[in-house]
Amino acid sequence: MLGEFFHNLVHIFVDMAPYMMLSMLVVGLINTYVRPRFIARSLGKDSVGSVLKGGVLGIPLMLCSCGVVPTALELKRNGASDGAVVSFLAATPQTGLSSIIATYGMLGPFMAVFRPLAAFLTGVVSGIATNLWGRRHPLPVAETAMAEDDDNCPACHDEDCHCHHHEQHHHEAGEKKSFKNVFTYPFGPFLDDISLSFVVGIVLAAVLSTFLPYDSLSQYGITNGLPAILLMLVISLPIYICSISSIPVALTLLASGISPGAAFVFLFAGPATNVASIALIVKQLGKRVTAIFVASIAVMSVVFGLLYDWLYTILPPAATQLIHGGDTHADHDLGWFSYALAIIFAVLLLWSLIRRARFSWHRHQEKKAAQ
Repeated sequence: MLGEFFHNLVHIFVDMAPYMMLSMLVVGLINTYVRPRFIARSLGKDSVGSVLKGGVLGIPLMLCSCGVVPTALELKRNGASDGAVVSFLAATPQTGLSSIIATYGMLGPFMAVFRPLAAFLTGVVSGIATNLWGRRHPLPVAETAMAEDDDNCPACHDEDCHCHHHEQHHHEAGEKKSFKNVFTYPFGPFLDDISLSFVVGIVLAAVLSTFLPYDSLSQYGITNGLPAILLMLVISLPIYICSISSIPVALTLLASGISPGAAFVFLFAGPATNVASIALIVKQLGKRVTAIFVASIAVMSVVFGLLYDWLYTILPPAATQLIHGGDTHADHDLGWFSYALAIIFAVLLLWSLIRRARFSWHRHQEKKAAQ
């Protein structure tokens, strides 16, 4: 069992590393070249329009459930409203251009259209729900947009925030950031702020994958209807699997007799959430917003799973043909490139944790001396 745990830990980390590296570069580009005033003006209002823009923005991006979180948090730090951020978080992980193409090739055109449409509508619902029932005392948009003139990072909610202790990344108004900031900011102060939560989430994800594997569904004998959908939801919400990786798993589940609607729930809820991303969202957006986000994913997964099963029974077989080909083996070859990026990201992550430990130790010493 211990060997299986370490296998799952390495597999999950290697699977996530390329998406994390990509998302960190997106964070660097946003921080360097996108003006906070522009984001605040486009996504900063607690309105349906901002929620719609957040969902549309996320559909084509090739980011997984954990990779999308750093990008969403950077949008938040630059003035995006909680509703727009949650809409972006909900709409992005299940889709992406590469995932849509792979879905079409392996699960057919109907699923390829249904999946991103469901993701967008879920983003809209979750974003509006966040605007209605999210933070009771949200940070004013104007204050967030002018964060570069403030000494306090608006996204940090605890005393261990590292955003400003290693590099003053919020420049004075009008000062241009160099290209170097594309790399130094996301892999420096930004990574320091999320590294510990990320590691905790990875370990929890490996534990859940070890003791609650997705292929254990068949032993329960529940393969269709609402029970199968709910069981799939419980299993898929906490584990990590990216949108492309979930496709061969869904094919395996379909081959074992799971209904198309239940398989869709795995395709939808699996990439949308995992304990690693939830840990980061709780820290940066708060428990209330995180609860709304997870609840929205859960409810909409069930709704669209039931809808898919219903459509599957009334539409012509040619319109809902699921399997167009592809390997049904659940475990995919990650490739040397993924391992190379994983090694690089592991080094960066380890160095970030060392910086955090040093900072915490120096802070402890300062408090001890002050007493």
